[in-house]
Order: sequence, then C-alpha cells, then structure tokens
Amino acid sequence: MKTLRTIHLYLGCAFAPLLLFFVLTGLLQTFELHEAKKGGSYQPPAWLVHAGSVHTHQRLAGEKGAPREPNWPMRIVSAATCVGLFATVTLGVAMAWQMKRERRRAMLGLAAGVVLPVVILIMQRGMK
Repeated sequence: MKTLRTIHLYLGCAFAPLLLFFVLTGLLQTFELHEAKKGGSYQPPAWLVHAGSVHTHQRLAGEKGAPREPNWPMRIVSAATCVGLFATVTLGVAMAWQMKRERRRAMLGLAAGVVLPVVILIMQRGMK
C-alpha cells in the first residue's frame, strides 16, 4: 500500500500542471467558449483561443490559412499525461479498494460515476 501511495504521489505531482490545464480548457470547450460562432457577436479572448488550440491541436493558434503542422513533442507530452492520469486514477481506485472500512462507499461512488453519465446520455438520446 505504501508503494502504491508513493507512485500515486509522484505521478500525480508530475502530471498535475498539465492535467489542470486540460481540465480547465476542456471545461471552457464544453460550453464552446473557445471559438466564435458564425454570425454571432461572441468573440473569445485571445488567451482562450490559444489555450483551446493547445488542448485540441497541441500547438498555439496560428494565423488563418497557416499550415497545421503536427507538434509531435507536445503530442507525446499530452499522451504521456493521459497515461499518467489513467495510472493515477487506477492507483487511486486500487487504494480505495484497500481501505476496508471505506470500500463500500468508494465503490458506490465509482459505480455512480459510471452509471450517471450513461443514464444521462441514454435519456438525452431518447428525447430526440
């Protein structure tokens, strides 16, 4: 258990800055705040356009018509961050499983995290 906590700690600290960036930019993109709508009056701030471009294309937004070359070093770092997030979440669930007194509540929370989004998506699909 101590080894799991140590690995979880180091992976979490190493990937936390980029994960927080992706969480923030993903939230803003969820509400489509990173790009202007055609025919609309909303113009996103420049920092948000650049942040959204890093999130989706792993590079800063360029001028219109500029070639969109892949930024492989940033893609590799982004992919490593995804793997790091997967590993730290998996380690967190494994540590929760080891806590016998809290196991039931932890697994109920995990089940809710799976069931709730699925139910919402199914309900939304049925409304169309």
